[in-house]
Amino acid sequence: MKEVNLKEDLENIEKAELLDEIEEKVSQFYNDNQKVQLWTLNKALIFSEATYDGRNDYLLSKDEAEAAKKDSKAFLRDRALEWAANEDDSTLAACQWGMTPDKNYAGADECMVLIQENYYGYNPCEWATDDDYNTRLFRNSQAAKEWIAEQYEGVYYLQHNEAGRPDYYIVEA
Repeated sequence: MKEVNLKEDLENIEKAELLDEIEEKVSQFYNDNQKVQLWTLNKALIFSEATYDGRNDYLLSKDEAEAAKKDSKAFLRDRALEWAANEDDSTLAACQWGMTPDKNYAGADECMVLIQENYYGYNPCEWATDDDYNTRLFRNSQAAKEWIAEQYEGVYYLQHNEAGRPDYYIVEA
């Protein structure tokens, strides 16, 4: 990828067409969410990272452009995962991009539960915690499943702007 700047040349940005994008869904305020985007400009493909404090545009090489044309969602998902891999907690960061672990994890080793909340327009993620707000560790996936089952017992009261119960994912510790 070669860095370019679509914003500097207003004529170019007006000619560019958005092909696809993936947005991090962690905030109800859209300007707080980061995005990865794919643009086309004069037969060239441009990859953009829209961050809190600006944006970076890259001209894709021929091989990268072919991969992006073949499956734009997979191409953008891979770029978002590369971004998430640089975070302190890459599993949590990937969840915030909408990439959640397999719900059918059945490991015998120590594990944790990832909670993806369900709000209108965004889905923040967090780890299940104990009473002291430390990440809760379970001895195995069966213990984690039992804890999740307890969360589904009884009446669930929605918080402001919440669309439904959270989703739970078991992840190896």
